[in-house]
Amino acid sequence: TLGDAAADVITFTGTVATDINFAKEVDHTLTVITTTTAATAGGAVIVKAGTGATSGAGGAVSITGGTAGATAASVGGAVNVVS
Repeated sequence: TLGDAAADVITFTGTVATDINFAKEVDHTLTVITTTTAATAGGAVIVKAGTGATSGAGGAVSITGGTAGATAASVGGAVNVVS
């Protein structure tokens, strides 16, 4: 299994040609590891859509909370922006 231990380091360089799908029924977190270098800012996470060519519009960025189940007594998942 690729990256099956917390200490594993996986370096990926290239292009993902399709969607990235995560396993169901568990939470997933994308995290930049805490820096261990004194007086150094933590790494950023940047999500960027594609740039349009010539008169083409740039790609949109969408963040959508999960839809509630058909018989759930609640609304879908929240989207939180925290700075």
